[in-house]
Amino acid sequence: MVDTDRTTISLAQFYMDCVEDCIGVLGTSKAQVISKIVEIFFDKPENIDYIEKLKKKRKIAENKKLISSDIEKKIVNFLKFSNNIPIDDFIDFLNIDKEHLRTNISNWAEKFNFRYDNQKIIKNI
Repeated sequence: MVDTDRTTISLAQFYMDCVEDCIGVLGTSKAQVISKIVEIFFDKPENIDYIEKLKKKRKIAENKKLISSDIEKKIVNFLKFSNNIPIDDFIDFLNIDKEHLRTNISNWAEKFNFRYDNQKIIKNI
């Protein structure tokens, strides 16, 4: 037997009509049809990238809640062991998005004595 979980969802009337049209094809009730649609979605390999993007967006949104001092502590720690950091590594390490980086990089560069050049964070020595 498969573990299951119950939930309540709200759908626009158009989608609910589509679900009702699938009764007898994908299942015998609205719940079975919706369950089957969800299974089909998660079983398709092409949706894996989409799901990963959504997970990353959620993680970024959660990390935006970090107090700027937490991010600044991470910057200090990262600059302790590296003088030349690829920008993508810097973004991943801080768990921020590119927009957050663009908004803050000039302030951080001045405060932490680094420059941004050729897709890298370079510590001024």
